[in-house]
Amino acid sequence: MIEAAAATRGLPVGDVIRDPGSIAGIGGAGSAALVEFRDLIDGLRLDLAERPLQEVIGEMLVRSGLQRMVDDGTEEGADRWQNLLEFKGLASEYEGMAAPEALGQFLEDTALVSDVDSLEEDKPGLTLITLHMVKGLEFPVVFMVGMEEGLLPHLRAIEEPGGIDEERRLCYVGMTRAMRRLYLFHAFRRHLFGVANLNMPSRFLNELPESILERPAGSTRIRSGGSGGQSLLDAVSRQPPSPAPPLVQRYLAGERVSHKSFGAGTIVKSTMTRSDEELIVRFDGVGIKILSASIAPLERG
Repeated sequence: MIEAAAATRGLPVGDVIRDPGSIAGIGGAGSAALVEFRDLIDGLRLDLAERPLQEVIGEMLVRSGLQRMVDDGTEEGADRWQNLLEFKGLASEYEGMAAPEALGQFLEDTALVSDVDSLEEDKPGLTLITLHMVKGLEFPVVFMVGMEEGLLPHLRAIEEPGGIDEERRLCYVGMTRAMRRLYLFHAFRRHLFGVANLNMPSRFLNELPESILERPAGSTRIRSGGSGGQSLLDAVSRQPPSPAPPLVQRYLAGERVSHKSFGAGTIVKSTMTRSDEELIVRFDGVGIKILSASIAPLERG
């Protein structure tokens, strides 16, 4: 409706919403919402000329209602809100730049502005994928980033019984995806939620035999804590050879399941992918969720 009005008048959408009452079909409630949105944008533009980009983004997250929408009191909502805070924290790196230039550069660097229409898929490129989704896949060269305490192993796993062993197995899965060469990276300083943190290298790096490693010139082996039980080599010895065996479908549509965070629900659809079983589950309390069977803590019944 709004786009149609803009096309008819030959104006940008932003100009059309400045006069919501002139848009055909927009009722009183819709017109009031557009006025509120227009005022929000105008206010943020003024703030951007006087305040740091990071503060303006924080203001936008609150005033737009985005915080209220994502931080819904659940554990997943808290995680989503933390992701937005991290997004906000990245903006602190652009202090000192003029406001318009800072915003444009920030959006480009965070990949919110990208020319996907010109992407040529037949040319060589990188595959960005999580460790949980790489089972059964292989790549000539693999880069594993974030090999740091608190990331791999994850902070939550460190605090849970048996969590370190599970993270170690996940690390092994990622390493064995490499056919020819594997690069392992850890950051000396990581910017998180606007704060620079000095992170220790992952304990899993110290569990690898020195004889198979090639370190950058001048680097040394850094101890980062105990192994928390078995070594990475022990985990390797107990893993099935690559590639992984064929996946077996575990769930069927109509089955009742329960999740420790989402509660009880019903399987709507089960789809076998190359690396996992993807489930669409309608939970009684929180609605539709898309889950990976190998990761989600589901129980039947």
